[in-house]
Amino acid sequence: MLAPTLRQRHDALDRLVGELQRSVLTLRVLPVRVAFQRFPRLVREMAAELGKPVTLVLEGEHTEADKTIVELIGEPLVHVLRNAMDHGIEDEATRAAAGKPTVATIRLRALREGDHVVIEVTDDGRGIDVARVREIASERHVVAADALKAMSDAEVIDLIFEPGFSTAKAVTGLSGRGVGLDAVRTGVKRLGGQVAVSSSGPGGTTLRLTLPFSVMMTEVMTVEAGGQPFGIPLDAVVETLRIPVTDVFPVGSAHAIVVRGRTVPLVDLSQSLGAQTESPAGDSTLAVIAEIDGAVGALKVDRVGERMAIMLKPPGGLLAGLPGIAGFTVLGDGSVLLVLDLEELLR
Repeated sequence: MLAPTLRQRHDALDRLVGELQRSVLTLRVLPVRVAFQRFPRLVREMAAELGKPVTLVLEGEHTEADKTIVELIGEPLVHVLRNAMDHGIEDEATRAAAGKPTVATIRLRALREGDHVVIEVTDDGRGIDVARVREIASERHVVAADALKAMSDAEVIDLIFEPGFSTAKAVTGLSGRGVGLDAVRTGVKRLGGQVAVSSSGPGGTTLRLTLPFSVMMTEVMTVEAGGQPFGIPLDAVVETLRIPVTDVFPVGSAHAIVVRGRTVPLVDLSQSLGAQTESPAGDSTLAVIAEIDGAVGALKVDRVGERMAIMLKPPGGLLAGLPGIAGFTVLGDGSVLLVLDLEELLR
């Protein structure tokens, strides 16, 4: 008789928690207009600098998204707009010769798709020169020559997101400095989103940013390394193992272990993150086995803690750009828990 009652109470509690989370979410949303409002002036200034008349059209400004998304999406969009102005939009003479209006158009649009917010930046410029991208990729050995030949045009276009990739022939105030669309993909990825690009040749280019509507709750498992706690995304954790130190063997300058007949690289978390306290020595190693995009790796930690649902915030301020950190959360006691970027740590 007790079990059905407990089940009913548990279901009721789940419903109350869900309602509370939805209520909190409504307090955290902002219209994307807050992020968009800076761009008309930015585009006017870039148009004057480059001598390219451009009209910026804003759509979907009232689309709502999580406050964190709205506050942090601005910088990636700046890079997208700069790239469109510098690389995509032609000068007036070129546009006139191609039969296009001499005043170019960039369309910045936001819309809601299910649990995601989509932001698109579309220009009516020259589009992406696939042959030029192939040429640059070959010159800079971005990918192996054989792999490059086998790539489709869509796959080649995606190479523009590689770090430092640029088709700019000269350094200007807007391009050629090695900071470009790779920063866009990195910034959007830290927000839990994805970036895709499509180009219709002379018809223009569209960059599509797909972002989560909410960045509220993330399941993590806490670990300790070098005397400091960290969070690991729970969906990446496969298992935890205690390995005899004699089973840890060197591979070049790194180390590895064997898990069920498979060699797995072992990363010492305290060393990787520059922890000030040495991990205690012992006759065994505690390892967290994680899988990211099909790649398996192991993290050497001192101890494993609890599982918890946290409100993950993207790194900002002093944490911005810190390698190996995906975000942070403030715990109930006021302490800060750093959440690890496993893809970066284990690659």
